[in-house]
Amino acid sequence: MAKIERIAAGKGGLPAYRQILDTLRARITNGDYPVGARMPTDEALMSEFGVSRQTARAAVQVLVDDDVVRRFRRRGSFVVATPETSGQWALNTLEDLIEHSFAHKVRVRGKGLVAASEAPEAAKALRLATGEEVFRLVVVREGNGAPYTYSEIFIPLELASKLPVRSLTGVLSGAIIRMIEAHGGVPAVRALQVASAAPAGPEAARALDLPEGSPLLLLERTYTSRDGRVLQFARVFCRSDRYRQTVEFRRQPGKSEKAPAPRRKRPH
Repeated sequence: MAKIERIAAGKGGLPAYRQILDTLRARITNGDYPVGARMPTDEALMSEFGVSRQTARAAVQVLVDDDVVRRFRRRGSFVVATPETSGQWALNTLEDLIEHSFAHKVRVRGKGLVAASEAPEAAKALRLATGEEVFRLVVVREGNGAPYTYSEIFIPLELASKLPVRSLTGVLSGAIIRMIEAHGGVPAVRALQVASAAPAGPEAARALDLPEGSPLLLLERTYTSRDGRVLQFARVFCRSDRYRQTVEFRRQPGKSEKAPAPRRKRPH
C-alpha cells in the first residue's frame, strides 16, 4: 500500500482505483504501453500497487469503457487506442467529470466581468441579484488538433478574485473547479449536469468551425459545496461529431434488490 499512499499524497487523496487509472493512462500516452501491447494482468497490478483485485479491475474497466483497452477472452487486455484518439470517455464519479473535462488542450479565448442581465442562465444558477456581476471565462477544448467544445464558465466574484491570474491565460493546466477548491478553500461535492440541444451562436460557431445556427449538444453544469454554495456554473457547447460521453448508472445494493426468500425445510 505504500505506493498508493505516496500517489494519494500528491493527488489530493483520490481513490486508489483512480490513481491507478491515471498512471495507466499516462503510460499509454507516453508509449510505455503502445497500441497493440498487452496490459498488465490483475495480479501484476495488485502486486505493483498493493490493492485488491476489485480495485485493479475497476481501473482497467474505465479504459475499456473509454475504448482505449479491449478485453479478449483467454488472451487478456490489449491497448487498442490512446486516450487522445479513443473518441469517447466514461463518466462514473465527480472526479471523472472534473478530470475528463480537461483531459485535452483547453485554450482560453476570453475572460472578464459580465452583468447578471447578460447571462440569465448563470444568474439563475448562481443566485445573482439584479445589478450584480459575475466572472466569465471562455475556453475551447481541442483534441486531435480540432476544437470539439466551446465553454462559458461563470464564477462568483468572491471566488474568482482568489484565482491566480496567470492560471487563466493561454492553455489551462487544470480544471477551473480544482483551482476554486485550492484557492477558495471550498471543495465541490456535487455536480448537476443538464443536457439539451441548442443552436450555435456567433462565438461558438466561430470557435467550433461551424455555420451559425448549427445544432449543438449543450451541457449545463453546476458545482456546489457541501453546504449548498454554488461554486461554478458552466455552459458547454459540444460538436456531436467530435464528442461522446458515456454515463454509467449502477443500482445501489439493498435499495431495489430483494433478498431471496428463505427456503422452507420439509419435515422429515
